[in-house]
Amino acid sequence: MVMFKQRSRSLFFIALLAGAVNGLPGAAEAAEEAATDTSASQPFISTSGSGEVSVDPDGFRISIGVEVQDKSLQKAQNQVNAAMDRILQTLKDLEIPGLSLRTEILQIYPVYTEDAAPAVSTGERKLIGYRARNEVSVAVLKGIPAELGERASRIIHAAVQRGANRVGNVNFFLQDPAAAQDRALKAAVDDATRKAQAIASAAGVRIVKLRRVEEGFGPLGLPMQSAPSTAGGMGESTPVETGQLVVVSNITARFVFAK
Repeated sequence: MVMFKQRSRSLFFIALLAGAVNGLPGAAEAAEEAATDTSASQPFISTSGSGEVSVDPDGFRISIGVEVQDKSLQKAQNQVNAAMDRILQTLKDLEIPGLSLRTEILQIYPVYTEDAAPAVSTGERKLIGYRARNEVSVAVLKGIPAELGERASRIIHAAVQRGANRVGNVNFFLQDPAAAQDRALKAAVDDATRKAQAIASAAGVRIVKLRRVEEGFGPLGLPMQSAPSTAGGMGESTPVETGQLVVVSNITARFVFAK
């Protein structure tokens, strides 16, 4: 899109008047700058640019948990605690470099049901037991990209074998995306510049300089993310593919042009 914009001469007088009234130091310099800065009054071409960079992840997180229901609150708590103790010890015994364990959910709550005789139901709920839940976030940090899938598979398989019945929220990430983001930003600027040059060529004008660039926001893509699920019956290792992350940057730019 080619856009034209003119700046009013009143800006010069506003700057001069503000300095005179307020006695600001450097008022003369501000007025001179307002008068001599002509780039804002020059016609410009406005374009947008997008850049994408694909990178290998170097870490992942998995949510692993145990949920138990029993008529006794104490039994439900004891069962879930014993299962989680086994799971945590098993995961530590895997001796995977960069392994990090963090408890995320601890819940114990009563479970009710409606009166079993609908014909004479009073609408009151009946306590039938207690449900206990313990969930941990299992992460591997600074891992070797080619080994992440195999390590995630080992963790899931080992946890399920030791009693985990909730596995989900598997996601891969890049611990320090700064370098990839910089590359994506450069690609976005190149894209915006290419578009501006194409527009200028079609309009019979030439690009003089880049006037302004504004960064937008782009997502860091996650190749795999699953919702929590029950894990009963997982007898074999679960295949896990890491894929690649896509870092996206978006910008808008204005280019001054001349005939």
